[in-house]
Amino acid sequence: MQFWDRHPIWFTGPLGKEHPSRVRALEIIGTVGKILEIGCGNGVDFAEMLRRGTFLQLYCAIDVTKTYIDYLTSKYPKSNRYEFIYAGNGLNHAASQFPTKYFDVAYARAVLEHNVDFVEIIDIMLRLSKRTIVTFFIPPREPEVIRTNVFDGHPHYNNRYSKARFENYVSQRGTFQVHHVPLDPSRHLVDPLNVDQIHTIYEITAE
Repeated sequence: MQFWDRHPIWFTGPLGKEHPSRVRALEIIGTVGKILEIGCGNGVDFAEMLRRGTFLQLYCAIDVTKTYIDYLTSKYPKSNRYEFIYAGNGLNHAASQFPTKYFDVAYARAVLEHNVDFVEIIDIMLRLSKRTIVTFFIPPREPEVIRTNVFDGHPHYNNRYSKARFENYVSQRGTFQVHHVPLDPSRHLVDPLNVDQIHTIYEITAE
């Protein structure tokens, strides 16, 4: 039995499929043809998308952590409706197989703040999709704070990006709306850098 199967708390309840920012993000996504998820993790969002019928044609996940991709490929039978890609040679290399605007939506949940910077991932998402949905566990805010450790052999960041820097960057590449989802600290994990105890969802439409 895999780790995630032994710890169902990360799939169910307020830390899993019922997390308010996950529910809200999937509502914003709606029903689409093709969806790309950057940083699929243990597949909670994928499982919910399957259950909800979020994607009609294709779900594709790209993750730099081989543990997650191995888990998902062993858990789900092969299908032409979904694909899990290990980005062992980097995200850009993994994403290069897809043409521009191939996906209706690109989605990332608590991914950007766990990378050295947001630029590479945002560029990939906006290049490959008509609409980009990003959920921040640590919403952009001043001042910018960069923290790092190591997970599964990769640098693992817990960053709070500058709100002005992030919003200026995406505004040069499209239009965006911001959705705020309040958290209950007694039920949800709250990072000390998340001073407002909210998750922030950016909905970006590429130009």
